[in-house]
Amino acid sequence: MKSFILDASHQQKYILVSNDFIDNHLAGANGDFVKVYLLAERLSAEGSSPLSVGDIADRLHLTESDVERAIRYWQSKEVWRLAEEGAPPSSAPPSPLLPADQKPGYTVEELARFMEQTELKELIYITQKYMGKILTQNDISTLVSFHDWLGLPVEVIEILVEYCVMGDHRNMRYMEKVALDWAENNIKTVAQAKYRSQVFNKRYFAVLKAFGLGDRTPTPPQIQVMDRWFAYGFDLPIIEEACHRTVQAINKPEFKYADKMLASWHESKVRTLEDIQKLDAAFQAQLEAKKSQGGGQGGNAFKTKPLPRNKFSNFSQRNYDFDALEKKALDMRLKDKDGKP
Repeated sequence: MKSFILDASHQQKYILVSNDFIDNHLAGANGDFVKVYLLAERLSAEGSSPLSVGDIADRLHLTESDVERAIRYWQSKEVWRLAEEGAPPSSAPPSPLLPADQKPGYTVEELARFMEQTELKELIYITQKYMGKILTQNDISTLVSFHDWLGLPVEVIEILVEYCVMGDHRNMRYMEKVALDWAENNIKTVAQAKYRSQVFNKRYFAVLKAFGLGDRTPTPPQIQVMDRWFAYGFDLPIIEEACHRTVQAINKPEFKYADKMLASWHESKVRTLEDIQKLDAAFQAQLEAKKSQGGGQGGNAFKTKPLPRNKFSNFSQRNYDFDALEKKALDMRLKDKDGKP
C-alpha cells in the first residue's frame, strides 16, 4: 500500500475530532495509531489526495508498516473507510477485516517497538504465566496481531488468553481462531469478553450435559451457581456426580438440589470421588445402627404394634377346651346311633 484516500467530504483549514473518537477510541488506541489518524485527517482536510503512506511515515518518524497497521486498525474500528482512487466518496459500509491469510508479519525491530508499549509488555508477561512457558517470536507476533491487526483491546485479549488456557487450549493457533471469532462478532469490551467466555466455557456445558441439558446454553443464574461449585475447589467429575445423583433422586435436573449436595460435600471436605464413597459408607453404617437399635427386642428393627384399644379388644374372651368339646360331641353321636330301633 503506497497511498490511500479517505472517504471524507470536509476540505478545510482545520480538523474536527469527534466526541465519539475521544470517548470510545482514544483510550484504546496506541499513540502511533492516534498520530496517523490525526495527520491523515489533517492532510485529507487540506485536500491532499491520495494520501502517501511513505509521506506520513516520514513525517511521524514511523515505518510504512506502522502506518499500514494504523490504517487497518481504524478500518477495523469502523472509524475510517477507504475510497478507491478516482472514485467519489461513498456511503458504502467499511471494509471488513483482513482475512486470516493476509495476517501481517512483523520483523524483530517491529516487535521491539511494540514491546516498548507498557500494556503489550504486560500482556506478553501475563500470557507467559498462563501458558507456563516463554513465548517464541512467532507466539509474540501472533499475540501482537490480535491488537494490531484485529483491533482487540489488550484487556480483552487477556480474557481471551485466560479463556483458552482454562479450556486446556494452550497453542496460539487455537487462540488466533478465537480472536478472529471475537473480532468478527465485535467483542470489544471487557463485559462482552467475560460474557462470551462464560457462555462458551466447556466446563459449563459439561455440567449441563451431566444434567441431561447438553443442548442448552447456560443462563446467568446457572453460571453464578456453577462458579460457586468450582470455587469450592471441586473437579468436574465431583460436580458431575452431584448432577447424576440429583436426577436419580428427584427425577429432574435441579440446580438448587445439587447446590445443597455440593455445599454439604464442601463442608465435609470432599476432594475426590473416593471421599464421596467414604461418606456413603459412613451414612449406610449409621442407617444400619439405627435399625439395630430401634427394635429393642432381640435386635429386631421392627416392633410389634399393640392392638388398638376398642370394644372388641377390651372384651374378656372365654377360654375353651376344644379337645373336651370334641370328645363330648362324639359321645353324643354314638349314643344317638345306639339308641335307634
